[in-house]
Amino acid sequence: MSRAMHGYHGQFTDLFPDMPSPVGRDMNLARDIVGKTCYACHPGKRTQCLRGAMTQAGVVCQDCHGNMKQVGDDFSANLALNDANTGSAWSNNLDWSRRVPWASEPRCQSCHTGDAVSNLAGDPKAVPASDGIRLLQAYRKGDATATPIKAINQRFAETQEKQGKDHLYRLSKGHGGVMCEGCHGSTHAIWPNPWDASNDNLAAKDLQGHAGVLTECSTCHGNTDLGVTLDGPHGMHPVASLTWNKKHEDIAERNPTQCKSCHGLNGEGTVLSRTRADRDLICKDSKGSLCSREGQHITVPADTEVSCTLCHANKINGG
Repeated sequence: MSRAMHGYHGQFTDLFPDMPSPVGRDMNLARDIVGKTCYACHPGKRTQCLRGAMTQAGVVCQDCHGNMKQVGDDFSANLALNDANTGSAWSNNLDWSRRVPWASEPRCQSCHTGDAVSNLAGDPKAVPASDGIRLLQAYRKGDATATPIKAINQRFAETQEKQGKDHLYRLSKGHGGVMCEGCHGSTHAIWPNPWDASNDNLAAKDLQGHAGVLTECSTCHGNTDLGVTLDGPHGMHPVASLTWNKKHEDIAERNPTQCKSCHGLNGEGTVLSRTRADRDLICKDSKGSLCSREGQHITVPADTEVSCTLCHANKINGG
């Protein structure tokens, strides 16, 4: 079915145009092409099948899946070589090195290839985002098959089956068996939806008080003090925890690379250390950019890329 629909119709690029590269792409043109291709069937322009956080960042269907001919280039391509006498040998013309529709799908790790310390944004064939950490395209430039990138750094990778094959995102789990979708939302509507009033945002708002990925530990753990640990999802420390705020110095000195993973190689803050809501923090000394004295309570606004120097002198590289 996929080969018949995507592969066959993809040759008519006057009707189903290919999507330009995400670099410098005109978003009005991109939306027009999505309307003529993917949204012609999946499942129509009004439903907006792709409508989550990645849409707000300018990512479109083809950036993950490839163009129509690439999507339709699947394992059944050689079945036409079968004849009436093939009999039980019909499967000899199945090419399992090619895509399997609804199973061979792009992965989270294909664009979220790692953290601020280790990622594939420097790969000359990758299409990096402006933050220098994430990618804008799930496959390498010039790859005619649009094969999803598999990350070396598995921080944001899907879980695997016992045979070593990656689960699809919708079947993947983490943090004690919690489904990835339970914190991030469904595949094509990753939280938050850029339209704040969207129904997609209701669950997160009800659970943690604001839209977006579930980052508030209290959502599941209540008022429990989780202590000083890096056992959170993706190796995170407890979020919005004054215990962590006050007592993280020792663990930071022993695990500086873990801190750099989100807060940057020089502790300068990155997209991975961005606050999802206003945070109440306590100054460690008077040298932080928001601090005038030790012990001062400060409010760090939502969407701030938290750096070491907000609250104290920068010691991430031993200074």
